[in-house]
Amino acid sequence: MKRERNKILAMIEEVDVTARKIRNVKKQLIMMKKKRLELKRARSSSSTFCSVAEVDSKASLRESLECDEEFRNYDVRYSDRELNRDSNGNVDSIKTNLSNDPKPLNVSKWAEPDANSFLVRSKSYLRDKSKINAGKSLFSLVAVDIIKPDNQLLTGVSQQPHERIQKALAIEKKAKEKGIPCDMPPFLFIMNLSLKGPPPFNLVFYFAIDDMSLIDGTNGTEISKLMKEFFFGDSDNFRDETFKMIPQIVKGNFIVRNAARSAPVILGTKLKQYYCGTDRFFEVTVDMGSNQVANQAIKLCNGFSKSIVVVLAFLLEAKTESTLPEKIFGCVQLKKVSLIDDCRPLGT
Repeated sequence: MKRERNKILAMIEEVDVTARKIRNVKKQLIMMKKKRLELKRARSSSSTFCSVAEVDSKASLRESLECDEEFRNYDVRYSDRELNRDSNGNVDSIKTNLSNDPKPLNVSKWAEPDANSFLVRSKSYLRDKSKINAGKSLFSLVAVDIIKPDNQLLTGVSQQPHERIQKALAIEKKAKEKGIPCDMPPFLFIMNLSLKGPPPFNLVFYFAIDDMSLIDGTNGTEISKLMKEFFFGDSDNFRDETFKMIPQIVKGNFIVRNAARSAPVILGTKLKQYYCGTDRFFEVTVDMGSNQVANQAIKLCNGFSKSIVVVLAFLLEAKTESTLPEKIFGCVQLKKVSLIDDCRPLGT
């Protein structure tokens, strides 16, 4: 009996070893398939990804991305704000000095993706971990800058007198003094990614909102109260523990996609964040060089930046059922951007 029992155990162990080998082979085959797809995409890509002229190719692109689980949070759809451009390529729904002075990053390099394409925590997330499409974002993207300061800038771009926020506010002030209507939005959110370098860069996204009740608590919703605490409250610890980014490498080679993972991240727990604001704007500056892993990932992505497309969504993490579902308040897409070629100096 003992001998037979040992035989059976040996057979079971042999089956387990074989099963593990088969699983490893399957994993290797999947990795090889992904690499072949990546090479195929790289060879077939000869123009700016998802430009207006390429709208008809979105379906085939979406199909090619469906094989990769990590990209299913973003389905390559776009809002009207990207597609509705005038003959010069400018977004015709935004006609403010805020968007044009100083001259922003070329509009072919950035767009506002459809926030509903992202998955966020649902109302029942705390019970079943389910996620839903995010719906419409609270803010609208109005401008993108790549700024090259002399030294790493962590004190905020919005307070610089010759940058777009202060210039727009100055024009608004003069307009009010003369009784002239001004299209300056009532509130702006500025997201500033500070790259240590060398050389240093500030990648800055500007988002505007027209309905203040959505973020100042006056409409009575829990998400509005949460936004009020973030934008107008006193606790930086709350901001550090709540502010979340969802990154997605929509297009890029295998190395970059594996270096820059696509999971949602609470930035303040990984990187140093700095805050500044008034009743008219609020800026979050993230020191991307404060974490060695993040800094290396940024350097790697920068080396392939002319061939990658990345989308970023910004939101506050909901930790109680009353603040669920989560709501994205801004998102941006960057298309084949070169920090060196597309930057401008800090306004002087």
